[in-house]
Amino acid sequence: MSERKSVEKVCIIGSGTMGRALSITFARAGVPVVLLQMRRNKDALEVIKNTLQKELKRGKISEAQYASALENTTVIKDPAMAKNCTFVIETVIEDFDIKVRTVKDVLLHIADREGAVIATNTSSLDVEALAEKTGFVENTIGLHFFNPPYRIPFVEITLLESTGEDIKSRVASLMEQIGMQPLYVKNTPGFIVNRLLFTYLNEAYRLVDEEGYSMEDVDFAMVKATGHPMGPFLLSDYIGLDVCLEILETLYEETGHDVRYAPPEVLKDLVRQGFLGKKTGRGFYEYGKR
Repeated sequence: MSERKSVEKVCIIGSGTMGRALSITFARAGVPVVLLQMRRNKDALEVIKNTLQKELKRGKISEAQYASALENTTVIKDPAMAKNCTFVIETVIEDFDIKVRTVKDVLLHIADREGAVIATNTSSLDVEALAEKTGFVENTIGLHFFNPPYRIPFVEITLLESTGEDIKSRVASLMEQIGMQPLYVKNTPGFIVNRLLFTYLNEAYRLVDEEGYSMEDVDFAMVKATGHPMGPFLLSDYIGLDVCLEILETLYEETGHDVRYAPPEVLKDLVRQGFLGKKTGRGFYEYGKR
């Protein structure tokens, strides 16, 4: 095997909230990033610039990090422009078939797809099943980041029995380069964080849905009693209610219909109405016009 360059070139599939935030995380650490914009929505580069400007004004990043982030970020719409990437991370919606189809389509354009690291940012799906369907079992791993990753330097890493030693080494090296504290987790539904977090969130929803508590009281109680920075309803709005619903539905299926993960009607109703949380201006709470 030929010696590989020490600097990876990262392709991030999907320019939603996590995709953009990951681009910032890698790029400001000096890692070249190609962000594949899948949908015709907001211009991803403009959103990234606005986010970086806010981080700069708040003193969260330096002028050097700001310049590095912009210099190392390329937004593309044609996957053929990602052909020289060596490390692929998908961040598309939490749907098994969509993830598989999207990754397979992009890998057709990667020149060295046999040697590339292929990572899924799934928060609840079976990493091994995804790897088998994409056809690159030895190359595929799970990298579950938390939003926004440039402020939360923690990642759950799922390695498989089939994961090659070169892949393991490169993943560890890149996570160290971007300042991530890794925790290696088993390929189980929800891993550690979401397995616990979504039982907590779902019980909060049920307190409102079934017991008649107000969400304000539930949030107030959890902040005051536990020292959490925000309660479960505000946290859900920040995560995105569509994301919360997708994760609960996946965990419900992956755990054999464990009732702890059965999504309640209050959450389903808000998502059906398009009230997805802070990103749409309304979720459990209202945030004004967007």
